[in-house]
Amino acid sequence: MARAREVRRDAVIATGTDFIDNTPIKTGLARGNWQTSIGEAITNAIPVRPASEAKRELAAIADEALADETLVIANNAAHIVRLEFGWSAQAPEGMFRLGIMRWQQNVAAAEAKNGVSR
Repeated sequence: MARAREVRRDAVIATGTDFIDNTPIKTGLARGNWQTSIGEAITNAIPVRPASEAKRELAAIADEALADETLVIANNAAHIVRLEFGWSAQAPEGMFRLGIMRWQQNVAAAEAKNGVSR
């Protein structure tokens, strides 16, 4: 059970980091607005914060979550949907969709890291 929790943790952090790193940056508002929570999505936007702070929050929540708890990664920047669907030349294919497409790859890497085989 501990290994499964570590695999989930590592895969969630890798995928969430993909979301953050692939989010276009002009003012930092969209990139820093990735917010991680347990159970329910956070629904408010936050002021500009560094991407590193969003990543620290992601890791802390992933560390804290119990095996049966749902982790939620949300972004409430007003323009996030436009960014996801090609509004920025920096991310013409979005960032959430690309991160989700890498989920299985991130799980496989987490399994290998934690000595889990299928």
